[in-house]
Amino acid sequence: QSVNNQKAPFIVDWGSCEGAPKIQGVIKVNNIIEGYVTMNCIHHPVTPESMKAMEIIQNVCAFFFKDNDTESSMYHTYQKAFIAELFNGRIQNNRQLDLWFQDTGMKLEPPYRIVTVTTLETNEKNVLSYIRKTVFQFFPYQLALIQQNVLYILQYNLDISPRTPNAEKLFHTSLSKFNAQCGVSNPFCSLLETPYYQLQAEDAMRLGKKFGSGYRIAYYKDYYLPAILSPRIDQMPMCNYVSPIITVLQKYDALHSTDFFNTLKCYVMNLCSTADTAEELHIHRNTLLYRVKKIEEISGYSLTDPDIFMHVMISFYMLHYA
Repeated sequence: QSVNNQKAPFIVDWGSCEGAPKIQGVIKVNNIIEGYVTMNCIHHPVTPESMKAMEIIQNVCAFFFKDNDTESSMYHTYQKAFIAELFNGRIQNNRQLDLWFQDTGMKLEPPYRIVTVTTLETNEKNVLSYIRKTVFQFFPYQLALIQQNVLYILQYNLDISPRTPNAEKLFHTSLSKFNAQCGVSNPFCSLLETPYYQLQAEDAMRLGKKFGSGYRIAYYKDYYLPAILSPRIDQMPMCNYVSPIITVLQKYDALHSTDFFNTLKCYVMNLCSTADTAEELHIHRNTLLYRVKKIEEISGYSLTDPDIFMHVMISFYMLHYA
């Protein structure tokens, strides 16, 4: 990474060959390091001529690298332009899609899926490029774009993709090496809906880092509730979304050394099942019924009211994700 950020194109290593230094040139395509080339100066010291020769070699290598599957040079320039337009929301109708497919010769069949990866660091474009190539080993049907320190991948032809054994495990290992987090959207069938599913992948990536148990691949289907609730949690003070029943019970418990708050939480999260709640709390069913009645008397609200019940349940979820 430090080499990539330096203006000087050479690394001179005087220690690897006794009496014969070597020049290591950096091969760049569109300002991204794609490889290295080494010249061992066995019979003469490093001279301006050898440095000039290395520069020529670098340029020749960079020319041939442009035809390879590098991050800086996708197979067709149009493909990279297309994916940039798609992920930036500038393709908005089928006519635009058809024109792009005619120009690029691509045929991207559904279902599709969006994958996002970030290292949560800055200046890590080379790392994200490496991760993209790792994903390509497991899933060949994809187009990718790196912007704002996020790797965006559009996967297509999901139904005919080869299933590599242990692919997810190997990919997770690769992410762990670079302290990277990945988010995966739900499958979808229209490329015009890409911005919606791009947001899913971004939310999964962010929420997987925040609420996950250390696993680095987060699927949006596992994070529906925090994705829906988190924006409002960030915008609202707690008193604006917490049910007054909860507030009243917390004050009552603190004053009388009771435990009605936890009873209510268990009862609501078990969808008012007296059997499941009593079993979880290790109390008799009659004891639970007494507590529920007492909770309604203290708060002045009935849990049989659907709106009241829903508000209490959402409050517990929001408190969990706050």
